[in-house]
Amino acid sequence: MGFSREIFTKMNAHLMQQITDAEMGDASHLDTFIELRAQRDLLNQNLDLIKSYEDDNSHLLIDEMSNYPEGYRDKIFELRSGRTTFDFKCIPEWDEVDTKKREIESKYKSMYQAVQKGFEHSRIDPDTGEILPMPTVKYGKSSIVLKSKK
Repeated sequence: MGFSREIFTKMNAHLMQQITDAEMGDASHLDTFIELRAQRDLLNQNLDLIKSYEDDNSHLLIDEMSNYPEGYRDKIFELRSGRTTFDFKCIPEWDEVDTKKREIESKYKSMYQAVQKGFEHSRIDPDTGEILPMPTVKYGKSSIVLKSKK
């Protein structure tokens, strides 16, 4: 186990040095970004490997945990059940309401886009003359996509 911690510590120091070099102007931000993304991909592969091990061996881990109710190597193990989720798509009543909801969302998205293009009259309901409320718009964080040339 010490070997893994030593590797992690060295890798962490290397990553921090790369970031520092870029921030100090000693390295290109783009070069640093490319290298960091490559390191992130490798770390994600390792995380996937760990998750796969845990999933594939969960029954063995549970069996072994039961031999150590007081803990093992200063660690306490707990077994927690997965969350319960419900899928309502098989219920016709729910499907009708969901379809109606999607139609309403589409209507207000279109209205919002039209108003953004200067068509303010799009907010007026043609049947009632009522001014329709605008939906609240939220924006996610921007991201930079990194691809290799083919």
